[in-house]
Amino acid sequence: MTAIFERILGKIEVSNAGTTEFLKHQISEISNEISKIKDSHIKIDGIKDKNVSKIYRCMECGGGLIRRKGKTGFWWGCENYPKCKQTYKDTNGKPVYK
Repeated sequence: MTAIFERILGKIEVSNAGTTEFLKHQISEISNEISKIKDSHIKIDGIKDKNVSKIYRCMECGGGLIRRKGKTGFWWGCENYPKCKQTYKDTNGKPVYK
């Protein structure tokens, strides 16, 4: 991303492009990154995930489980990650306890 910004800034410097074009591109790129973050369910320290189950609990620590979508399908992880790294397979929208 930095290389793209440098190229655009170079064009602005030699007057081949305007700052408006640069800012539009910045807004577009930042919006795309924000969308990716929202879709990936990244947990930021201090912010609780809204999708914590009140029904399904972690067998290791008792925390609520969160249903997540990975590369190979859905799975369940503990809300207390990274302290608790327990995960469960998903079958028909429910965690599979071993």
